[in-house]
Amino acid sequence: MPSAKKKEICLWVVQSHDGKVRKVRLSLRALVAGFCAAVIIGSTFLYIASDYARIQVLRAKSYLHLRLVSAERDDLVSSKEQLESQVEVLQSANSKAAHYEKQVKDRLAELASVIGATKALNSLENPVADSRKAPGKGLHNLEGDSMDDGIGGAEIDCSGDTRSEACAALFSDTSFVDFSPGLELRKTKDSKRARIEPSLLSLVKPRAEVANDRLDLIEVLDRYIDLLKIVPLGLPAPGHINSGFGYRYSPFRRGITMHEGVDFSLSHGSLITSTGDGLVRRVARNSTYGLVVDVAHSERILTRYAHLSKALVTDGEKICRGEVLGLAGSTGRSTGPHLHYEVIIDGKAINPIQFIDLTDQLAKTLL
Repeated sequence: MPSAKKKEICLWVVQSHDGKVRKVRLSLRALVAGFCAAVIIGSTFLYIASDYARIQVLRAKSYLHLRLVSAERDDLVSSKEQLESQVEVLQSANSKAAHYEKQVKDRLAELASVIGATKALNSLENPVADSRKAPGKGLHNLEGDSMDDGIGGAEIDCSGDTRSEACAALFSDTSFVDFSPGLELRKTKDSKRARIEPSLLSLVKPRAEVANDRLDLIEVLDRYIDLLKIVPLGLPAPGHINSGFGYRYSPFRRGITMHEGVDFSLSHGSLITSTGDGLVRRVARNSTYGLVVDVAHSERILTRYAHLSKALVTDGEKICRGEVLGLAGSTGRSTGPHLHYEVIIDGKAINPIQFIDLTDQLAKTLL
């Protein structure tokens, strides 16, 4: 039996340089083995190439992620700096607010202290109630004056004269209404006598400056503190009022007169004190007031203390509320020892009781 022929593949290879032909015999087994080896090598190469590509992709992704993280970090650093800057601004604002609050509290405490000190000076005896016992609508003094107590002071004759400004309200229900600039007038519910409520800031400086003023709270409080130190609050003496502000039968002439102050009944030599900080404008004598001391509290506010037996201050002297100005007496036109006290705003006499009442109102508000 003849042997089987070997399966072979014959390749003819022509060399380019010399043209010789070579015959190459490849068995099928060798060819299959070579093909398998090529497949294995190719697969290995493809695996290595794909793995390398995957690694490169991962590296690229990592790089991009790193760039993104770096950008986010930079944003966070920038945000941190902005937040720190905002925190500093807020801390500064909080510090300013705390300082501002402390300033406000300090000024409110100082306001309360000023009112409290005035209230203490006013606590010995309140003569206002005595002055309100007398009847009448603006003529409360016509039957209320006692000739046993000293009275006096400047008077405007209102007999038959209803045209002058001081006497125009003699027969009206509004005989105590005052039309001084910078004062707000209101009627009380329990009395027909009008009540004056000072517009305080308008009294601390010229009226022309008030209209255009825009002040912050601290400056307003400072001005109120300065103002409350100079506004004539409280009592100049502890005696009772025996002749109030307004119309009365004159103790010196026949007929009705306008009394431009209040008379405090006092014993001879009683201490007379200033009702506000100010400057002594005048210490003088005249036939009407006798020995009189005028105290200027501002360009617009003046108080007058008349019929003194002795003055303890001099012209131009700076004084404080509660400081002794002189001693009570009966000099000038007077029926006995007393103090004639006036409050003058813009050259016009105002009822001093209004300012005594204002002390109590402010004390209720601030204390």
